[in-house]
Amino acid sequence: MTPEPDHPECDRKDEKFLAFCGISSRAAAGFVFLIGFLNLLGWFFSRSFLLWISPNGVAMPAGAAFACVLSGTSLWLWQKESEVRFAGMIADLCALLVALSGILAMTGYLAGWYPGVDRLFPWKASGARMFFSPRMGPNAALIFTLLGGSMLPARRRIGSLTVSGMAVAAGFVGILGLMGYAYEAESLTHIGPYKHIAFQTTLAGVVLATGILFGMKDLGLTGYLSLDGAGSVMARNLLPALVLVPVLFGLLKHSGGQLGLFRPGIGVALMVVFSMFTLAAVVWRNAVMLNRSDRERKRADRLREGQKKELAWTAELLEKIFSNIHLKVAYMDPRFNILRVNQAYADAGGHSPGFYVGRNHFDLYPHEENEAIFRRVVETGEPFAVFSKPFEYPDHPGRGTTYWDWSLQPVRETGGTVVGVVLSLVDVTERVRAESLLREKEEEELRQEKMALLGVMAAGIAHEVRNPLSGLNFSLSAAETACRGAEEMDPETREMMGRAIASSQRASAKIGEVIRRVMDFARPGKIAMEKINVNDAVREAMNLYSPTLRKTGIRVDTALSEDLPSCNADLRLIEQLFLNLINNAAQAVETRDGERRIEISSRTEGNRILLTVADSGPGVSEPLREKIFDPFFTTRPVGTGLGLSISRRIVAEHGGSIEVGTSRFGGAEFRVSLPAAADGGLVVSR
Repeated sequence: MTPEPDHPECDRKDEKFLAFCGISSRAAAGFVFLIGFLNLLGWFFSRSFLLWISPNGVAMPAGAAFACVLSGTSLWLWQKESEVRFAGMIADLCALLVALSGILAMTGYLAGWYPGVDRLFPWKASGARMFFSPRMGPNAALIFTLLGGSMLPARRRIGSLTVSGMAVAAGFVGILGLMGYAYEAESLTHIGPYKHIAFQTTLAGVVLATGILFGMKDLGLTGYLSLDGAGSVMARNLLPALVLVPVLFGLLKHSGGQLGLFRPGIGVALMVVFSMFTLAAVVWRNAVMLNRSDRERKRADRLREGQKKELAWTAELLEKIFSNIHLKVAYMDPRFNILRVNQAYADAGGHSPGFYVGRNHFDLYPHEENEAIFRRVVETGEPFAVFSKPFEYPDHPGRGTTYWDWSLQPVRETGGTVVGVVLSLVDVTERVRAESLLREKEEEELRQEKMALLGVMAAGIAHEVRNPLSGLNFSLSAAETACRGAEEMDPETREMMGRAIASSQRASAKIGEVIRRVMDFARPGKIAMEKINVNDAVREAMNLYSPTLRKTGIRVDTALSEDLPSCNADLRLIEQLFLNLINNAAQAVETRDGERRIEISSRTEGNRILLTVADSGPGVSEPLREKIFDPFFTTRPVGTGLGLSISRRIVAEHGGSIEVGTSRFGGAEFRVSLPAAADGGLVVSR
């Protein structure tokens, strides 16, 4: 059951008072055990000084002494249940025996028979009145019945108010006996014609009842005293005075009357007046303490109220920031179950904020590398940040690759344990794409600067080399004619001179071809655009190069899509593009052992035409994938290094792009993307 709002379990406890209760309860258990143990020794060895016989000759019966030993043991073990093995079971057994001893003694008085442990000690202690046999009195039996019965539920913390009532009732009977001995009122120490109760028994009963009440600590009647509220503080301060002041002044009044210092009426008046003033002083002191406590509490309340307002304002501000900031934020527990997301985060995923609550982040977005990072943040408590990290939505593949700046901040409790993580994300896809376009533009402006420089170089070469080369060719032609007409020259010399002239002519022709290609690269002719089927250009290039491929034993596979859209392009330049790429692939696989393969394919992707030339050669390493498109850059011992540069220029002039990657054979794969014609129509292959 849930306690009522005004129940002591619902309020904050005074820890010092609870500690005092524990100490007092254990002290009471030890005191009661000692009284019973000493009296048992007195009965066993017949020693009067151990029995502590009262002036009226009444000694504690052996049964009552045995009940005290059991009661003290039960109360002590009850407090040590968590430290001593089987302590709870032994405590319950002792409490049950105490209750049974009291019940048997009371039953004996009612039924006229004499049960109990007292029969084990039939002798009479020296100094005890003859008509008082060592038998537990009915008032003592009532005390032990109530206290033994109260300890059983008290240890289990059940029926706290009933237990408190039983303990108070037992204490009331014991206090009556103490008052009888204090004021020499013998009628208070026995019930009717039955036996007197020994002074030790009444004292043990009061102490044991107090120990049980204190042992309950935060339950029952003691529970209301254990609170840290003003009422409980006042009650704890007043109760000792309310109990002790009347007793003390009653004793003074009784003693003064016995000594003849004043008449009974005056004694009563003095007792009342002194009690009034003493209690008034106690009340005044409590009022001062409560006023001071109330001022401190009000000051603390004002401080808390100010803190609450500041916290409320801060919470409202943070809520507005969290809900409206464009930064995407998600808060998760240490197992990455999402506890809350803001609207920006929800919008990025295409769901409402409530969709994410309770779901695991990596169930939604599985990613082994990111999950390892998240776990490291939870384990180490160290934050993490990354910039422009690529990510693909598994539930939105059409969005393609996106780029994110994101960070993880651990949330710690007071002890430093990570209890959650805050994920903050910024979508920087547009920025990354813009930077990529800017780099491409800068690179394009740099291929243009190189072209301009190459044009200047080509013009210089044409001017400085062509005229001397023409003269050289004329001279070689004249030498060839003279050599053929020189009859006086022996045949061997004529043949040798002919070979030398032919070799020089071939070298001159090669120089002329290089100059022509440089000039063509630097100053291309006008592009003749028309609607073409790109597959035609691919097939024409393959036809031109097929003899060379067959001669070198290179296998060529094609996968050309037959439903390609038309493309606005210069057929001659596209043929040249594929001649360059096929030539490049053929040279790459010539030096490879094993199967030599080239694969050419075409397909449509959106409004783009994609063409690939893949080979089984050595491939192109990552650092060289940009350099191979630079003019005059080559990785081969022979060649001009202009083929791929010309290919890139042709693709750029057609509004396309070219890049190199790794083929499925492990070699290079050149991927060309060209825009389809605006009308999207088809052109029949030639």
